[in-house]
Parts: sequence; C-alpha cells; structure tokens
Amino acid sequence: MKIIKIARRVTVIGACIFFLILFAYINFASALNWKDKEWVEASCPNTAIGTWKSENPNFPNGKILNIQKNKVSIIGNHNSGEKYIHKKGSIQVGGKFIEMVLQPLENEKNIFLKIRPHLITSKSGHENNKPITYNCMNKVFKFDSQKHAKFDKYSSWDIYQLKND
Repeated sequence: MKIIKIARRVTVIGACIFFLILFAYINFASALNWKDKEWVEASCPNTAIGTWKSENPNFPNGKILNIQKNKVSIIGNHNSGEKYIHKKGSIQVGGKFIEMVLQPLENEKNIFLKIRPHLITSKSGHENNKPITYNCMNKVFKFDSQKHAKFDKYSSWDIYQLKND
C-alpha cells in the first residue's frame, strides 16, 4: 500500500514538474501591433494601404485586397470583385486594429472590417550573404454590422500577404 501511495505522489509531482518546464519553454504567440518593433524592423507598412494577396486555399488564384486612400476593392477568382468607398472619418486607427466602414458602390449594405498585423516570415537572405527580406501578413476580419464589430462577432476572416511587385 505504501508503495502505491508513493508512486501516485511521484507521478503527480512529476506531472507538475513536466508542465512547469513545458510552460517555461513555450513561446506564446500574440497578435502584432502596427507599431511593434518586429513589424517595423521588417519594413512592413504602418497602415493597411497597399495591395494584399489572400493566403486562402479556397481561392487558388488568390484573392486580392487593394486598399487605397478612399476606396477598397476585393477581387476574387475570375476577376469577380467588390468595390467599396470609405470616407476619411470612417477609419479608426488604434492599437492592434485599423477599423473601416465600407460603403459598396452598388446598392448593398455597408460592411465593416478590422485589420491587424498578423505575422512576419523571412522570405530569403540567410544564404549567399544577401539581406533578409520578409513577408508581411495581416488578418482581415469582416463583420455584418457595427454592433457585431464592437463585440468581435466576425462573419469571416482571411489572411493576406503584402504584394511587393
């Protein structure tokens, strides 16, 4: 009986030590901010303005998100696209997210986007003593209403990589 009790205690203590070591060495991921050191040092943009290509496997030719000063277009397969305008006051920048209220050029209801930096991956540079270049990726959340955006109840999301053509 004593051996079983000792074995149980050793097992519990061993499990606790294992989890403490595991948590000590795990690198917890957190969302990037537009002004984070890693984002800035990788020469990623400090706004969402630019042309971004989707990393979504459901769109084999890629989906393109083109954000300009006063208009946004989202182009899917076969060049089918949605075009929107936004007014200067409809963009909020703060912390992790850039929030946009988009008005479709056709008679549809507004959509709401939240865009945040997502990930930086090195593209090349370690070999042949070339400078390291990076892929800048953002995550775009789409909401059906302002209320849903306020409570982060997104209807869809995609990850986009900055196109450097």
